[in-house]
Amino acid sequence: MIKDPVKSSEQHQDKRREPRHTLEIDLELHNALSGEPIGKLVNLSEGGFMLSSRTPIPEGMVLQCLIIARDQQATPTNSGTSTINLGVEAVWQKEGNCQTQYWSGFRILDISEEDHQLVKKILAEHT
Repeated sequence: MIKDPVKSSEQHQDKRREPRHTLEIDLELHNALSGEPIGKLVNLSEGGFMLSSRTPIPEGMVLQCLIIARDQQATPTNSGTSTINLGVEAVWQKEGNCQTQYWSGFRILDISEEDHQLVKKILAEHT
């Protein structure tokens, strides 16, 4: 589990509509077009999330992404992987304490009702 670096920061102005919840599971963010990993989610709400990544993501960048949740209860007949397809916009970016980590805040622009219900389920069961 990755710690939220801006949770207690007085400089970070919170403009969220819904509260973000720290996750008890690992969720990976991948580029939906290339399949390349982008980073790991630190926290999540119904309207957005914070990401930890190795490369900076400029404010205003719009991405089509996949959130991948790997179930620890996977079996040979069940991969245990859930995928959420969504369009997002980076609304802020901050360099971490080392030059190989960056924090970014994202707003969800587009998500299907089915995937929105999956986000709600993750929030209910893993925060």
